[in-house]
Amino acid sequence: MTNTKWLTAPEYLAHLKETLEAGRNKVQHLANEDPVHCTQLIKALANIDNHIGELWGHLSQLNAALGSTYAEPAISQASTQIAEYRAWLRDYPPLNRLIMQIKARQPSLELTEIDALVLNNTLLDMTLSGTDLPTPDKDRVTHINKRLQALKLQFASNVAKSTYDWSLHITQEDMLDGLPENIKQGARLAAQSQQKSGWLLSLELNCYQAVMRFANSESLRKRLYDAFTTRASDSAQHNPKYNNTPVILETLSLRRELANLLGFEDYIQLSLLNKMPADKQQVYRFIDTLLTHLRPSVTRDIAKVKAFAANTLNIDLIQPWDFDFCAEQYRLKVLKTDTKSIRRFLPEYRVFDSLFKLASQLFNIKIEPDKQALAWHPDVKLFRVYSSEGSPLGRFYADIYTRTGKKGGAWMGWCKTRHLNTQGGIELPVALLNCNVPAPCDSGHALLSLENVISVFHEFGHVLHHILTRIDAPSVSGLNGVAWDYSEMPSQLMEYWVLDADFLHAMSADYATGEKFTLDQCRAQIHAHQWLENLLVYRKLKRSLLDMKLHDLQFHSAEELNAVVSKLLSYEEIQLPGSEEHFHCVFVHLFASEYGAGFYSYLWAKTMAKDIFDQLFHNKQDNLSEPGLDFKSEVLEVGATVSPRVQFINLTGANPTLNALLSEYHVHLTTPERLY
Repeated sequence: MTNTKWLTAPEYLAHLKETLEAGRNKVQHLANEDPVHCTQLIKALANIDNHIGELWGHLSQLNAALGSTYAEPAISQASTQIAEYRAWLRDYPPLNRLIMQIKARQPSLELTEIDALVLNNTLLDMTLSGTDLPTPDKDRVTHINKRLQALKLQFASNVAKSTYDWSLHITQEDMLDGLPENIKQGARLAAQSQQKSGWLLSLELNCYQAVMRFANSESLRKRLYDAFTTRASDSAQHNPKYNNTPVILETLSLRRELANLLGFEDYIQLSLLNKMPADKQQVYRFIDTLLTHLRPSVTRDIAKVKAFAANTLNIDLIQPWDFDFCAEQYRLKVLKTDTKSIRRFLPEYRVFDSLFKLASQLFNIKIEPDKQALAWHPDVKLFRVYSSEGSPLGRFYADIYTRTGKKGGAWMGWCKTRHLNTQGGIELPVALLNCNVPAPCDSGHALLSLENVISVFHEFGHVLHHILTRIDAPSVSGLNGVAWDYSEMPSQLMEYWVLDADFLHAMSADYATGEKFTLDQCRAQIHAHQWLENLLVYRKLKRSLLDMKLHDLQFHSAEELNAVVSKLLSYEEIQLPGSEEHFHCVFVHLFASEYGAGFYSYLWAKTMAKDIFDQLFHNKQDNLSEPGLDFKSEVLEVGATVSPRVQFINLTGANPTLNALLSEYHVHLTTPERLY
């Protein structure tokens, strides 16, 4: 495989087969080594695992970026082959004997700190694979892991298909009154691609959110709301074969059984092994504390929207599909801010130029495009990252435009981790930055909303964490091995730059005239964006609570499951219309990703990110290099070799509190409220 050319899914599958066979041969050769030389075996196991991860990263990217129909067969086969290899590894008698000897002699082994950490992680992984269990239980663990991986793929596929199988053909333009021009242009192009006149609306997130916020037609908002909020559920709106309820019930049952087989009380306890809280009670306290502090301000702001809707819009009873529209009208008429107006000042090239300039100022790096590279789609761009002296550090692909079949939302993946190759040379990391920004239309430019820009900066924070590492052991390099609820900290810290008025002003420039968005306009846009942000955080907390309860309780029927979801995702206590009774059916973080019993991680990490940003970077634009290099050396370069708590204290001199985060939502505490 070359550095800059992507292969097809079947080709990656063939490479995976070769890698797994080579891995078996390597293990068979090394399993007869004396345990005193265990580092050679442990490094070999880590390198094999890393190579598997690289190939899986390529396949996962193709599956997410091009649609499940393209790579789904290959990724399903890959999942089975990897599970079979791990089961063989766990059950291979010579390796088991050697692992037992290594465990017995571990205290006397002379290892570096990093080698000792890698060894501990490897031994833990072996334990969690069931190596210490009786044979019937081992076999059951293997079966469960295979099945859980298949369920993840099925869940994601059901969400994608129920999203992209639905569309609404519009022939009367007045139905689209209020929508941003780029959304209307995209809908027109979608209709043309199917040889239809008029416009074709979809449930793709940019289109859906634009309709909810800006469409004047209540009937249009209701049509999309009803379809979007019932995706992948048992609703008659969608194909019943995409109903994820059975997938969820089986997933939750198997996760609990897996945890019990491995000696844990429940899946939450197993999940917390790679997270910061000591136990689930600490997670519940974190969620409840933030909900309690935010509830009064959220309730007041919702009441303002309702009063405004009644007095100004003649909407006496706000329906669920009305709320975002009424809130946007409040921003326009009370806050005097048109949030659509900033798009023309945020063309893609300005956003990326400003992002790369900021990264250079903070971390003393250079980022340059590689226009010769080939990727999985013509829209994808490749960028190479260098030190200030010109030494290569890694590269990343950016796939930011939305398209039919592409996974929704934004995410960072990787297809190579920094590590030493068999010749002793350093292999540099490769990251994959993915967003869903509306593609260029009539203007010839992709014009981003403030929310789009925040997503780009967020995912770029993950890219930096992956690429700027100085650790050569792949299992603890970059993001690998980092506590799950800490890995989101650098990415959320990067978001705060977008919400700095001076930075936003410097970044802005009208794509046609070069005119700047004024500083006052930037402040107004940021204020309008942050207004009701407390409600978004409140929703995220409620979903975090749902995540915990789903893994804390046992369900014997769809009715039991649906009742718990309806109760926990009702918002009666803050007088918000509607509930999210079908949200679990599209909760991809829980059931198609690694956030099960860990969705709270976003806000846990955001708490630390806000604390660090305020202490290190706020109002220090004249001297970004010093705090930036501190952040780089204490966080971005060390991978998982230094604990998050030590990293935080090294940066700030104290433990994190909730105060900085709550102050962002105008909740000011008189005493410090510790995170842990």
